[in-house]
Amino acid sequence: MGSLTPVIRTKSGPVQGEILNTAWNAVRYSSFKGIPYGQPPVGRLRYRPPEPAEPWRETLIANKEENRCPQIDAATNVFTGDEDCLYLNVYTPMTTFRKGMHKHAVMLWIHGGSNTFGSKNASEYGPDLLIEQGIVLVSINYRLGALGFLSLGREEAAGNAGLKDQTLALRWVQENIATFGGDPRRVTIFGQSSGSADVNFHVLSPKSNGLFARAIFMSGTALAPWAYYTPDQSMEKAKQLASHLGFNATNTNELLQFYRNTPAERLVTGAESMDELPQSVRLPTAEIPSDHAFLTSCPISLFESGNFSRVPIMLGLTKHEALGFDRPADWYYTAPVDLTRKLIQNQIGHKSVYYYIQNYDSPYALHRQLGTALNGTAHADDVQYVFYMRVFREPSDPNDPINQFRKMVSAMWANFAKFGNPTPRHNNPSNVIWQESGDCGLQLNINSQCRMQDRDVSPIAAQYEQYISETLPLKTCRTSIDKTRWDIHSRPRLPRSIVRYQHPVSTCFLGTSVLLSPGEDAGKNDEKKTTTTIQKSLGSRSDEARTVEDDGDGEAEGKKKDQGDTGCIRRVLEAAGRVAFDVHGMMRAPRIEDFEGRLKREKKITLEPTDTNQINRESEDPLNLKYPKLVTISKGD
Repeated sequence: MGSLTPVIRTKSGPVQGEILNTAWNAVRYSSFKGIPYGQPPVGRLRYRPPEPAEPWRETLIANKEENRCPQIDAATNVFTGDEDCLYLNVYTPMTTFRKGMHKHAVMLWIHGGSNTFGSKNASEYGPDLLIEQGIVLVSINYRLGALGFLSLGREEAAGNAGLKDQTLALRWVQENIATFGGDPRRVTIFGQSSGSADVNFHVLSPKSNGLFARAIFMSGTALAPWAYYTPDQSMEKAKQLASHLGFNATNTNELLQFYRNTPAERLVTGAESMDELPQSVRLPTAEIPSDHAFLTSCPISLFESGNFSRVPIMLGLTKHEALGFDRPADWYYTAPVDLTRKLIQNQIGHKSVYYYIQNYDSPYALHRQLGTALNGTAHADDVQYVFYMRVFREPSDPNDPINQFRKMVSAMWANFAKFGNPTPRHNNPSNVIWQESGDCGLQLNINSQCRMQDRDVSPIAAQYEQYISETLPLKTCRTSIDKTRWDIHSRPRLPRSIVRYQHPVSTCFLGTSVLLSPGEDAGKNDEKKTTTTIQKSLGSRSDEARTVEDDGDGEAEGKKKDQGDTGCIRRVLEAAGRVAFDVHGMMRAPRIEDFEGRLKREKKITLEPTDTNQINRESEDPLNLKYPKLVTISKGD
């Protein structure tokens, strides 16, 4: 424990932190942990917008972490946390505080974790790297899972409570950060994975407008197929979870009373036991317009309207986002980010948009320490180049090449927060000038030797962009799954096998769901146009049509007949998409047997057990990860 800081007087009351040293270079800084920014969201406040913390008079000694929000701990797989969890941490390079002191740029971190787990804690997101770059860092807790994202379409549970918590924290920063040596005019919000999508939602929401000056998206945007529910889907998820917990409601009054009175631990453990993350109540949705509404339309509509915060943006991905997942699906992350960059660039034009690909493979990479001994740069590997993550092993020598790389990356992130430019000429930590993305999609390849390059958009990403840009589903606030529901107690489980069809489709295409199927209200011209595009992509040939007989294992949900080649392809890919949406988050990957089982249940395929390890995704697998390269499609009756 370090010595105590001077007392800082916030709008809510006095706080006193501790003076610490950074891990490698022993730079002194002040740490304030566990500052309340909102009242405990319990009783009448459960599911409602947060209210500012009650003022206090006695000095708050802010030197310990407070409660996590209720969740299943990712490491121990047991319930942890408390509903009294709306706390934040502040770390500042200042150790003395006085009027007229220099004001530092501020970065507010929104943690990832599928909106179901994670916290602000320093053991996971240590400030050391950013402190050494002269940044004031704020990290926050916010409500998770059903407690943070339940939506019943009414004022008492309108949805997006977790996002509203984040907005309240941003308001706290505007009111208080100057007393910690931070500049409220230079606040950058940044996050990773679901936290990155949340950052994007703040860019889109009028409630957060004016509360930040820049934004960084790390491996996630609001256009991702795992980032948003329609209002109908949110209601359906609420009913499913209640039913799983033994309560079958007939109206929203009954549902509201159930969710108000059910202990947090039961809600969290119940959602976890459903074994399907999308069954959880965990995503943002559009609300009924009101004074408290965070989001009243779907993301694509807000992007295309231009009604969002026009601030400088930095966004990007890791090179192998799906590395270590049970089924490779890089498009699942890359395509939405590609489209988001283009839409932002089209709308804000003169503002800065910086695009990157993180391509540094470290022996200390998170995916290796989590047990995935594969070459590449995986989802979440980039977090450790911005934060000191004490829960993982780190090289101790500050001159180690890995630490030098981290210093370079954290300096670029810090420069963006300070100047709106990650590589200004007067303070460039890399060997290149990071150019703005522009119309052609330039990106910085971040490695030990950085270089600018054209963004190589995959055909899958191009299909995704064309579909949601030109057809109806997301414009009418649909998401990337259709309305087909599966009994949560009878999900099919089958041995690994290969799905045999006639038309080749890369496994990374499986999962496009209604990305390849217009909404129910789409016109015939839209459907024809979309299907034609799919046919060209799949290389379909009408003379190969044949009927696939049901082998008797499982009942199909309906007996609809596809009309020839295009109907079968479209319906098969819709079924595949429901599986792709099933699971999101580290160590919670889509399973190929789920995909096969669901297609088999719908009488779309013939299954033949085989060793999938013998099939390599050679053209897309330079690291020889031995993922399936192709799944072939045949036409139904």
